[in-house]
Amino acid sequence: MSKLSILAIDDDPLQLEVYTDIFEDSPYSLVYTSTNGDSLPIILGEKKIDIALLDIEIASQSGFKLAEHINQCHENTKIIFISSYKSFALEAYNFYPLDYIVKPVDVFRLFQTLNQVSHTTDQHILRVGVKTSTGFSLIKKDEILFISKSFNKTTIHLLNNELVESNDKLDIHETKLIKHGFYRIHKSYLVNLNKVKKIQRDEFMNSFNLILYDSKNTIPVSKHRIKGLKEAIIKQFNF
Repeated sequence: MSKLSILAIDDDPLQLEVYTDIFEDSPYSLVYTSTNGDSLPIILGEKKIDIALLDIEIASQSGFKLAEHINQCHENTKIIFISSYKSFALEAYNFYPLDYIVKPVDVFRLFQTLNQVSHTTDQHILRVGVKTSTGFSLIKKDEILFISKSFNKTTIHLLNNELVESNDKLDIHETKLIKHGFYRIHKSYLVNLNKVKKIQRDEFMNSFNLILYDSKNTIPVSKHRIKGLKEAIIKQFNF
């Protein structure tokens, strides 16, 4: 496998020197560093960048703004936030980072995260940040079967019948997951299309239900969304 190509943006020149030192003679290639993010769109357009190491508080524009651009325009580039502050962690996970590391950088942890990328596809490492009544959880996307809504609460249904109660609204989950193969089949249900086993007609109710792999639940499909669901499945699986 070729070396992962890495860029680093941090408004502290000393931190950029740290990166230069730690990546020298490493399995990874540091191809670009900058104290501001102004040139990021140009660099991403010219070079294949696997990993972006982003500080959050940058003078020219925030690391979150840079992360938003990466997610929208360069989805194959993965993000690792590296910040002096723990307080940004919750917001940071809205941008699907591989990791959030607090300075001073723990090199062993950073290399562990990079090593995951070297051996694991994006589908397996993507995590979703979820607010819960007790704090915050990170959930692997591929472990989510579907998400249901009841009043102002949502329940994330995972493999092995595990449930995670969330304070996030279903609309928030949909915004985070729609570009990763999830589809809103009903006002109360968001499903992982990779878990769909079959669409089953309910003759008695003159409607449709979804049958999922790894789940005993039968999920109703809104009559207004059945056409969109079929189109989403066709697009997802190229048939």
